[in-house]
Amino acid sequence: AVAPFRPYGTIAGGTVDDADLCARVIGGRPPTLHKAYPGTVSATTAVAAALAGSVVADAVGGPRSGSVRIGHPSGIMEASATVIDGQVTEATYLRTARRLAEGVAYVHR
Repeated sequence: AVAPFRPYGTIAGGTVDDADLCARVIGGRPPTLHKAYPGTVSATTAVAAALAGSVVADAVGGPRSGSVRIGHPSGIMEASATVIDGQVTEATYLRTARRLAEGVAYVHR
């Protein structure tokens, strides 16, 4: 789901005061609200923002290539796309990183 931006509260209790659009992902079994916004979905959202007549382009105020700031339940993420003559030439997104594990590997020599 996408909509024109309006300020909202995050699931962590913060606030988002500025983005280009609001977006939510619902999926799985049973269907549940995703707590953030998947990276691959952000890239396709940026592509849709560049395509005239798409719901996403309408939500951001008209078609545009380049960066799109997506407001989602956990905050904001940025994605970008370049579309030339209806052809996608680039779609990118950035993710934050966190430590997933710490350990020691023992290798037999």
